[in-house]
Amino acid sequence: GSLGVEGRAGSSTSQVKAALATELAGMTDCRLEGDRVIAAETRSIIPARADQDALPPELQVATKPPEVVAAEMLRAASQRNGWRLVVTPPEKHPEIGRSVAKAIGATFVSFEEELLKRMEPEFAKFERAERFKAQRPKLKAAAEALLDELVKSYGGPGKAVVLGDTGILGLCEATHLPQRLYSRATGENIGFWAVVVPGVISKRQPLFNERTPVFHLDSSTIPLASTMVSLTAI
Repeated sequence: GSLGVEGRAGSSTSQVKAALATELAGMTDCRLEGDRVIAAETRSIIPARADQDALPPELQVATKPPEVVAAEMLRAASQRNGWRLVVTPPEKHPEIGRSVAKAIGATFVSFEEELLKRMEPEFAKFERAERFKAQRPKLKAAAEALLDELVKSYGGPGKAVVLGDTGILGLCEATHLPQRLYSRATGENIGFWAVVVPGVISKRQPLFNERTPVFHLDSSTIPLASTMVSLTAI
């Protein structure tokens, strides 16, 4: 797979973005053949999936489902500056992220959508960066710059933000960004930020897309397997 779009010269903005999103969604796990990046689905042998940990004790409440307990925890945390990592099944990642924002009354920001907007004017450059290993730092730099822009645009005293649709971080080799955001959220007055990532927690270690270890703190990491409902509806 690549970022190539047939006949893109005549494509509308929405068509190009839709094609980009489709291609990128399939590239969150990759392998290299020479200097080219190949989608993982072309592998002949699929690695075994990591074993998922049991729910942590703090989410096991007899009278409430885990997603309600998690929503209450996140709502309480969102009342002050801070950072949380929410780990979701990859196949449910988009909808769970949006449900978290709705449940706790926070602003939802789609990292993928915002990145695609910024990539579009220089489509050819990013298409090449996606295909060739030597140019992939362009994608990483774009992701890092975007995070700084989002913090500036959405962060601030009393703000609560849920950053979702982060599967694209794998393609950009930018799975360090949750840690970068943690450093800013705990060192600056930018409000509360919850980062929702696709993956699994195995042996207390969150694995991005069930493979790549990602920065976490046990006390600030929440596994979430189902969408949340608004606390006001409970």
